[in-house]
Amino acid sequence: MTRFRILFADRRRPAAVGLALLLALVSLGAARPDGRTRLTVFDIGQGDAILFEGANGGRVLIDGGPDPDRLLVLLDGRLPAWDRRIDLAILTHPHEDHVAGLAALLDRYRVGRIYEPGMVGAGPGHRAFAAALARGGRRSERLATGDRFAVDGVRFRVLWPDRDRVPAGPSDDGSAVNDSSIVLALSAGSRRFLLTGDAELDVEGTLVERGLERADVLKVGHHGSRTSSTPGLLAAVRPRVALVSVGARNRYGHPDPGVLERLVAGGARVFRTDRDGSITVSTDGRDLEVATADG
Repeated sequence: MTRFRILFADRRRPAAVGLALLLALVSLGAARPDGRTRLTVFDIGQGDAILFEGANGGRVLIDGGPDPDRLLVLLDGRLPAWDRRIDLAILTHPHEDHVAGLAALLDRYRVGRIYEPGMVGAGPGHRAFAAALARGGRRSERLATGDRFAVDGVRFRVLWPDRDRVPAGPSDDGSAVNDSSIVLALSAGSRRFLLTGDAELDVEGTLVERGLERADVLKVGHHGSRTSSTPGLLAAVRPRVALVSVGARNRYGHPDPGVLERLVAGGARVFRTDRDGSITVSTDGRDLEVATADG
């Protein structure tokens, strides 16, 4: 386990902000003794699976990666056997490298609310996910721009997609599916996280035009593809920590060397799952700690 710690001089408590909650989650788990919030980008291969753990035990899984067996191994290794619970599951978009693990998740874990952007996927992973929902008599709900919720005091805001910008089904263009990605901004005390799914340059441009805030931690878009992490987005966000979820020796050339250069030039410390294994960022609302485990 490798760790480094980033300390911030600003110790002011964030001002109380009135927040219209569309969703309130009450944690059923025991509080962590250290009261820290954790975000883990799993070493899931060429895909995304991200676990949020709140200071009081709330859990959110964002995407399920391409390999159901791998997802369950990673979750089972992190969560206690007596508490197979995910309070909220979010599918950012229905590409196989994000959805394929979710059917197995529904069969093994007690999953609370389930959200997606509203596009029906074309692959077997999304069909299996839909079938698992049907077996349990469940339905997913939609998240769209402007939706907000909170988990253990951490505020989640949906920055994308606009509700009227998501096609009912995918076209042959992979970019159209990527650009339906749910983009999330998280606020934990004075620390900020931005999770961009696989959104590409057109969506990034729209978000910049609308006024992106700085983020201490960026989940790099589309596995570090050159179609994401544009100079405009990085100039607006200016992350201190950049997390790349990417498969070793993948055939897409991810992450793109130019993207990595831009991140480093902007002052970000870059972590990659293909080299660092699963990556956990934790905070007490003021500091940041990053822990990596060689996969």
